[in-house]
This record gives sequence, C-alpha cells and structure tokens, in this order.
Amino acid sequence: MRSCGNSDSQSPVSTEAAALSGTMMNARFGDQYDYPPIEGSPRLQLMIASIPRSGSTAFCNDLWNTGALGAPTEYLNLKWLEKQGRWGSETRDLLEYWRALQTVRTSPNGVFSYKMFVSNYFSVLERCPALLPLLAPTHVVYLSRNDLVAQAVSYARAIKSQQWFNSGSHRIMPEYDKALIDDARRLILKQAQQWERIFSLTEADVLRVSYEEYLVDRSGTVGRVMQYVCGTSETSGELGLPNIDIQRDISSYEWVERYNEECAQAV
Repeated sequence: MRSCGNSDSQSPVSTEAAALSGTMMNARFGDQYDYPPIEGSPRLQLMIASIPRSGSTAFCNDLWNTGALGAPTEYLNLKWLEKQGRWGSETRDLLEYWRALQTVRTSPNGVFSYKMFVSNYFSVLERCPALLPLLAPTHVVYLSRNDLVAQAVSYARAIKSQQWFNSGSHRIMPEYDKALIDDARRLILKQAQQWERIFSLTEADVLRVSYEEYLVDRSGTVGRVMQYVCGTSETSGELGLPNIDIQRDISSYEWVERYNEECAQAV
C-alpha cells in the first residue's frame, strides 16, 4: 500500500488569539492523554460529524472524558497538524499516521473516535485518497445547531478574531460585520447539504444531536451517545480531562439581535 506525502499548502498566519486557541488544541494531542497501546485494529470507529460553531470541541471533550468513547478530536485538521504539536512529522505519511494514532487513541473497550468537518474530507481526498477507505466509521454522531443565525454569528466572530476556543480571560471583541455573518450563513448551509449527501451516499446510520439539546442536558446527551455506541449509558468514571466551556458572551447576543433587526428592515 502506498504512503501519502505532505502538501505544499500553507496555514494562515496565526494571530495572538489563534496561538492561544492552538495551545488548548495542542494539549489534547499530548501523550499524557494516550490510552494503553492496542494491538490490531479498533473494534469500533466513531465519527463525530459537525459544522463549525456547533459546540463540537466541548462535546467531544465530554465524550472523551467517559473513557469509553475513544479520544475524539481533530486528527484530520491536516494544515494545523503540520505546523503544530506532536504528530506534525507523522503526517508526511497519512496512512502510517492513522495506524499510529489508532494504536494509542483507542479506548480499552476498543472504540476509536475522531471529529470530522466536511473540509477534512476534501483535504484527505487531495492529499491521500488511499486513506478514505479507512475512514469507515461503524457509528456516526452528527452534531448540528438549530439556531442558524446564532451559529453564523459565532462563526463570523471566530473567523474575524481567530479565537476558536474559550481561552479564559483573554477575549477578542471584534467589530460587528453583517457581510461576514451573511457569508458564514452560506458556509453553514453548504456544509449541512454536503453532510447530508455524504450520509446518503454512504448509507450511514447516524445519531443526530443538536447543540441546543446538548446545552440543556450535557450528561444526558453523552449518555445517549454511550447507549448508541456501547449499548449502555453507564461509564466507569471520568478520565479527568480539563472541562471546556461553551464560548458565549453578551456581545454575541447583541450581534444576533442587530443582525435580525437589519434583516427584518431589508424585507
């Protein structure tokens, strides 16, 4: 089987906020969060399919913390991985990288999991088509968001500030930008359509979870995923991963209110 090489594409220039976000993301790739190495292939593969600003980072962290749902994170965010962290050099050969990853990121009950955006599929298709057949999950959880405007506002603010995670007290407060929110809405709708096409073509069995229901009952939502993947909602205890808060502040609500008012006036 042939290996797949590196790409010449470059990551965007990092801002200070992006660097802080990268630090949080980078920590999830450290060997302190590895499981004991396994031999052979995982028993189950769980893909967390999502669209940006659906709470997927916090959601995956909660799944990971069960100790029974693998260690889901952005293992196929290739442009970021090439520049950061422990696995950067391994991504020169994506097939070997994927095998090495599964060895230490499969939970003791045999579950390997990963978070996936539609853009990750295109990156893999461009870089290493031979990896695509290995992305054959036995279970798919699709995390989406019902409130499109709130999601688009969150997406636009993250794009403008390059602050993708809650980095504590260091918060960037970008200026309101209706055009960017409009663009974000179009991106979200396009990605949602692409996911539905992927699910249809692969005939995947998909457990659908909304951001809103997750916010209302985080533990209950995790229990639903446990039942879906493992056949039980009980865990043996949390791993103790640092909690990730949902990134919200009062200015986000102000953007939503202003955007809705401007849309209403334009009708």
